[in-house]
Order: sequence, then structure tokens, then C-alpha cells
Amino acid sequence: MSAHSPSDAPPPLILIVDDVEDTRLMYESFLTYRGFRAATAGSGKKVLELALDERPDLIVMDYSMPDVDGLTAARQLAAEPITADVPFILITGHLELVTPSMAKAAGARCLILKPCLPDVLEAEVRRVLGGDREFRIVRGTPRDL
Repeated sequence: MSAHSPSDAPPPLILIVDDVEDTRLMYESFLTYRGFRAATAGSGKKVLELALDERPDLIVMDYSMPDVDGLTAARQLAAEPITADVPFILITGHLELVTPSMAKAAGARCLILKPCLPDVLEAEVRRVLGGDREFRIVRGTPRDL
């Protein structure tokens, strides 16, 4: 399934923000293969600059990063007129640090629990880009793994 229609419009741009390079590369490669455009940032500090330059359609952001956490970065994005309406998905393996209510209050459309398989992420990306505004909590892997 293609990420876009066969019109002149480019495919949606997904900005992937994670301090773990392998994770960024995995999601970038998978989403690109599935028809999206992807850009990456390795820190919460860089996401605002990159988002202002690239104008992504959606941001996928890890919560736990060494410089600026995902919720702080989300609040910074929300304060900028250019990025205020860009939806984001928060990914975390640290429910002791970030709760679903914190993610929802920051404007996340989804909180995905790590580990997160690329196809789970893709499904949520498509859901959010399709206009679904409902906040969801999603397991990143099937229960039987």
C-alpha cells in the first residue's frame, strides 16, 4: 500500500527523533520502503530546528533522550506557529517516567510502548495522518512475543 495517491503531491514526510541511531535508521528505512519520506534527528534539541526547516507532516519522537526529553521538545514545537499543528507520536519504554496522561496533555496522538516493531509504528502513522485525532496507547509488539 502506498503512502500517497498517484497525484503530484509528495508522500508525507515523517520526522523520526531518537537518540539511538539504529532505531532511527530502522524506522527511516522501513517507512521509506513503505512509501513515506523520512527525516531523522538524533536529539530533542535538534527536532525544533529540523521541524522548522523540513515542515514534516508528522513527528515520531522517543521520550527518553539525553538532552531534551520528548515531552519538552513537544511543548517547544507547540509554541512555534509553524509546528504547532504538526501531530506527533510519542514512543517510550519508560512508563515510570512518562504516563499516558502526560503524553496526551502534551498533544501526542499516540503513546507507543517499546519495543516497537516498524509495522506497528506504520499503522499508527497511517491512522494519525488519516485524520484520526483519538489518543491511543499502543503496545509496540504483540503480547505473544
